[in-house]
Amino acid sequence: MATHDLGEAVNISAMALPFEENELDRAGTTKRYAKLSPTPMVAEPSPLRMQILLHPPDDRG
Repeated sequence: MATHDLGEAVNISAMALPFEENELDRAGTTKRYAKLSPTPMVAEPSPLRMQILLHPPDDRG
């Protein structure tokens, strides 16, 4: 979820870029790291930040 102020940055970050180019840098946003993994995310204020932690399936079916 992005604020109106981040709308253009969202569009830029969705562009197909060369592997060596960072979409957060290209969009002009500030990088911070998630708490659950060393994954970069946008530091600018947003009403929602999501992190997903996947667990391997268990034997319960």
